[in-house]
Amino acid sequence: MAFAGFVLWWAWHRGVMRCDDHPIAERFATLLQGLGTTFVKLGQHLSLRADLLPESAQQALARLQDHVGPFPSEQAQQAVESAFGRPCAQLFARFDLAPLAAASVAQIHRAALPDGTEVVVKIRRPGSAQAVESDMRILRLVATVAQALVPALRRWGLVAIVDEIAGNLRLEMDLAREARFVRRFADAWRGSPEVDIPDVVDGLCTSSVMVQRFSSGVRIDSVPAPDREACARRLVDSYVRQLFEHGLFHGDPHPGNLFVMPDGRICFHDFGIVGRLDRRLRRALTAFALAFVEQDADWVVDAWLDLGWSVRKSSAAPSCRWCSRCWRTAPSGRCATGRCRQRSDGWWPPAAHKRYACPRTCLC
Repeated sequence: MAFAGFVLWWAWHRGVMRCDDHPIAERFATLLQGLGTTFVKLGQHLSLRADLLPESAQQALARLQDHVGPFPSEQAQQAVESAFGRPCAQLFARFDLAPLAAASVAQIHRAALPDGTEVVVKIRRPGSAQAVESDMRILRLVATVAQALVPALRRWGLVAIVDEIAGNLRLEMDLAREARFVRRFADAWRGSPEVDIPDVVDGLCTSSVMVQRFSSGVRIDSVPAPDREACARRLVDSYVRQLFEHGLFHGDPHPGNLFVMPDGRICFHDFGIVGRLDRRLRRALTAFALAFVEQDADWVVDAWLDLGWSVRKSSAAPSCRWCSRCWRTAPSGRCATGRCRQRSDGWWPPAAHKRYACPRTCLC
């Protein structure tokens, strides 16, 4: 495993991070998938980091979000029976052996309760908790050595990335904890015409297995073109409420976790990662949003710092220039992220790792 960790770092440094070559990125994604839960989660994290990887590498790693190989159905049944101390035949009127979906931490099987209620059964990968602890120790060592050997890598904060993934993975492994958050979100959104949160089935949740009501729908990235704008508005509105009203938000909103139901409601899945915002952070985030809408660059930077970001000297002025440039190039008052990124001469804030350090409170 230590050798695999070294190969992982070498592939990253020599191939993926330096090259826009799609086959290399695909091989890197395949390598991560073969190494198991921890490395799949690392790939998922990197697939969202436009500040670290070229677009082709992001696209290759994106398949790890929902194209992960399943574990044997026999193991799934054994895990369920071990968790509840009863045979599946007593727990369910039907338990589909073929998994509905497989992810890095768990896989999903469709089933029906004795009363006919359609449900899904989320089962943690057997042995994954122990493997994650071992993998994270090795990954942290590799990241530390890599940063020491290649100073240029320090600006990407490899050790911080590993620590973030480790913390999230440990939380995601506890399905009883996830069930508590599902209940909180379901209660907060009950009766909403815009959002659906499938309820947890009481009495059928442990740290390794969780049973929820089945919810139909299609992935958010499969929504027909005519419906996309309305869908996007519902999603944004839901996050505005999560961030500013509830102070509790779904922290893993990739397309594999967001579905659109036949009636147009957004259905959130997988609450393994949940972010919290206290009142101070909500006020600071409100100021940041208002400053951006008002196109006040100085206010944007001040609000950015109020959120807890540490900043190096001489960073505020370039960031103000980036904001002004972004607003000038945005068509019809909308922020064209890609265009701003191309014209910002490297001052795109998500890539500003040379000047800003992200506070832990801003990480899910």
